[in-house]
Amino acid sequence: LTHQRGSREDVALTVQRGLSAQALRYTNILHDNRMAITINDFLINGELADINVKVPTPAAFVG
Repeated sequence: LTHQRGSREDVALTVQRGLSAQALRYTNILHDNRMAITINDFLINGELADINVKVPTPAAFVG
């Protein structure tokens, strides 16, 4: 998914041959309003490891 600019409908952008991204309005809100969280129960090679990910803040979904 990617942010859609302009007023065109149903836009798919080519990222590379055989791969496209669907452009949708307002997805930039999710990208611009994010927070980092740590998931500490992820197994890598049989050992627990911390994974840091960025997710949208709850407020990004309030409209």
